[in-house]
Amino acid sequence: MDTCIKKPLIVTASADKTIKVWSTSGSTCQLQINHQFKDEPHSVAMHPSGFHIAVGFTERIRLMNLFEHSLGEYKDIQVKSCKEMKFAAGGHLLAVANG
Repeated sequence: MDTCIKKPLIVTASADKTIKVWSTSGSTCQLQINHQFKDEPHSVAMHPSGFHIAVGFTERIRLMNLFEHSLGEYKDIQVKSCKEMKFAAGGHLLAVANG
């Protein structure tokens, strides 16, 4: 799970092979995006701008754009066993921890 510092968004990765993006406007929490993958995501990080996420899988990291109701992949990086990751406060770096 990760949160966005500039927008009221939360992103979660689940064992059911989904990434979900939640909007936390006001006192409610609404599901904005529910994206199904073929593989189980092990980690997720949200860019500080709220426009991008990084999703870690067993064999790769996928960098994705957040659209209004969907995700779009724009970069695939071959990194094995990414269990944790985090964008820098400025969003210019992505730290990755292999497990």
